Amino acid sequence: MSVIGRMHGLAPSTVQSIVKRADKIKEMAGSATPPTATKVTRFRDAEMESMERMLSTWIDDQTQRLKTP
Repeated sequence: MSVIGRMHGLAPSTVQSIVKRADKIKEMAGSATPPTATKVTRFRDAEMESMERMLSTWIDDQTQRLKTP
């Protein structure tokens, strides 16, 4: 286990904890994502997209103002 820890920059106690809890970790990972999932998709509403565009425009404007004396 210490070899694995060194390969990944982990303390031996961390590796031991992972090995000790392997079944629980696998169970949790299996329930988090369906095995048929091939792509993760995020949905954002129109208000959020509009706000992000306005924020981006404002940031660009502020950046330009700082560049010009």
